[in-house]
Amino acid sequence: VKSMTVILTEHANYSTFIHEAGHYFLETLMKYAMRPDAPASIRDDAQRALKWFGVESPEAWLALSPAERVPFHERWAESFEQYTLEGRAPTK
Repeated sequence: VKSMTVILTEHANYSTFIHEAGHYFLETLMKYAMRPDAPASIRDDAQRALKWFGVESPEAWLALSPAERVPFHERWAESFEQYTLEGRAPTK
C-alpha cells in the first residue's frame, strides 16, 4: 500500500477514525515487520497477529490479494476499536 487516506463523511461516528486508524496500524506493522532491519519485537508482534488471523507467515500475507485481506483487516480494526473505546484487548 503506497498511501492510505481516511475521509470522514457525514456518516462517520465517534469510532470511525479509530476503526480506520486500525487498518493503517495493521498495514504499518506488516510493512515494518518485513524489513530486514526490523526489531525482533516488531517481527514478533506481526507474527502474533498473523497467528491470530490463521495466516501462516509474512510471505503468505503478502501473497493475499487486497480483497483476501479484508476479513483480517476488519477483525483487526474492530478489535482495535474495542480496545481503544472500551479498554478490552482481544488478547494479552
